[in-house]
Amino acid sequence: MRFHRRSFLALSTASLVSAFADDKPSKSDAFASVDDGKCIHVSERGEPVFTYRYAQVLPAEGIAEKFRRANYLHPVHSPAGEVVTEDFPADHYHHRGVFWAWPNCAIRGRKLNVWELDGARSVFKEWIAIEARRKQFRAETRSVWQFDEDGFAPIEERVEIVVLPARNGQRAIDFKLAFANTADAEVTFQGSPASAGSAGPGAKGYGGICFRPDATRKPFAFTGIEGHIAEDRMACETPWVDVSWTSDSTQGVAILQHPENPGFPHPGWMIRHYGFLGASWPHTSAHTLKPGESFTLRYRLLLHEGDAESAGIAAAARSFAKGK
Repeated sequence: MRFHRRSFLALSTASLVSAFADDKPSKSDAFASVDDGKCIHVSERGEPVFTYRYAQVLPAEGIAEKFRRANYLHPVHSPAGEVVTEDFPADHYHHRGVFWAWPNCAIRGRKLNVWELDGARSVFKEWIAIEARRKQFRAETRSVWQFDEDGFAPIEERVEIVVLPARNGQRAIDFKLAFANTADAEVTFQGSPASAGSAGPGAKGYGGICFRPDATRKPFAFTGIEGHIAEDRMACETPWVDVSWTSDSTQGVAILQHPENPGFPHPGWMIRHYGFLGASWPHTSAHTLKPGESFTLRYRLLLHEGDAESAGIAAAARSFAKGK
């Protein structure tokens, strides 16, 4: 599939701030957004939904500068208003709220590792759209994957995020992630070549869209289409996985695969009971993009009250697969 550039209305951050100057959170408007020059803060009926961080976020003192990052969601709030994501966790400094990245990409033998932020990262270029309306919030960005050393940027990333109104203790956030090879050489995408721990010796393949929950909410319970997932896994035959926890109440977050994704339902998952959920594609096999080619992945992040069963995640996934 080739990535054809279209003529978008390129809006600068300054003009977007002006365009939405009156779109401040209030009880009378469903969705609103505020741009502070580094982040877009999204709210529904005056209550926070998430913050999209498009400017580079620098680590706190004591954390290596290489872990600066951009183009991710944190904090993300549950329908009850609680923060459910974590940023710069001590066990994996490169983890960051809701993000999308791969550790094992390469061009001309040069590793392009935006997962661990190892000499490369996603760099924001422009807003294509920001629309805060009564029935949905929609944003679209254009960014590039760029090497730190020389600024070479072989991958263009376009991300569309659509938030639907909270209903019955649930909120859906839809992601459309498109990646294009803008260089003059092939780029390979592949999951991690190896992983340690209880997922099994030699287990591998992680890379894609990821959710890092707040680890203070452990223990976590993971559920897939076949039921409870008791052990860490790097692959699972399920089109959705849910992670839930109980603090004052039981809440959870599910990642649902879209039926238009290649290989749907794809078995690549990263399920970690220390606190991590990711949908991995292309997983253990390599996907090669020739110059000018692209691929698109779509997912729904479903935040909910209750556990996977009481929240009806299986039924929600079937509905999502039918385009509802």
